[in-house]
Amino acid sequence: MSVLTRWFVVAAIVVALGAIPLPYYLVAPGTAVDLTHTVSVAHHRPPTDRFYLTDVTLQRASPIRLALLLLPGVKLQPALAIAPSGTRDLDTVSTIEMETSQEAAAVVAERAAGYHVPIPAQRTTVLSVDPASKAVGVLRSGDVITAIDGAQIRTSVELRTRVGAHKVGDELRIDYERLAQPREAFIPVVAFDRQPRLGIRTQTVPQPANLAVPVRYGIGEIGGPSAGLMFALEIYRTLRPAAPSPERKIAGTGTIGFDGTVGPIDGTRQKLIAAKRAGASVFLVPRENYAEIKDERDVRVVPVDTFADALRALPG
Repeated sequence: MSVLTRWFVVAAIVVALGAIPLPYYLVAPGTAVDLTHTVSVAHHRPPTDRFYLTDVTLQRASPIRLALLLLPGVKLQPALAIAPSGTRDLDTVSTIEMETSQEAAAVVAERAAGYHVPIPAQRTTVLSVDPASKAVGVLRSGDVITAIDGAQIRTSVELRTRVGAHKVGDELRIDYERLAQPREAFIPVVAFDRQPRLGIRTQTVPQPANLAVPVRYGIGEIGGPSAGLMFALEIYRTLRPAAPSPERKIAGTGTIGFDGTVGPIDGTRQKLIAAKRAGASVFLVPRENYAEIKDERDVRVVPVDTFADALRALPG
């Protein structure tokens, strides 16, 4: 083997080793998406102000990609903290969370704008199954839990309360639906953080809302729940325009509940960087995340607890 060939072999080995995935994700600033082009409210023009959702970019870490940690706002996070059951479940979870946030945003915005919109019925959907759960191989992402030991389950809180009333080792009869087909399983209770649990991550997912004004989304590949607040603001300002003024760019992040509560998110600093790159003058953030960016000086950062707080924070 010639010297040149040896060098090529060594280089190939180094590149291959450098590309081996590590059990971490790189979390980096993503994009600020102008909702003028992604949210459509029937028979209404978009608002004058520009509202931006902000997101993060996730990449599976490798030795080569660790060099990205030198860039502003890039951090390393354990893979299990982001996708407990793998990338496939992460995609399913992100899609369900995005759809739920869109339903809640439309309901909250239209009710705040004075329309009569009932809060829709809710169901508990499985997002992921922990590897230590006895539900592994039985339940999977997308399953809908309908009852435990014959007692109807509508929300994640009801599920947690019902399971918590049992002892570790108790076997529960779980009624659930998969692709609208009813199923039944018997799953033992296990201990998580010394508490009786099924070892599944669930989310309360609403049935389609009966909106007064139809709303359509064209958000593309972005997933997760953290755009809910900004969706709601875009819809509200479309239905209830502000007084004419020069265009303003307002960015933010935060989940939204059907009661208007704004909840915490991940990647606060990365999303702030995305907002600054888009030229936003205001950044709305859940109060629970405010401490992470409270020293920011280039953008007006406003902590909010509720949708009403966010409306009061809007300029003009």
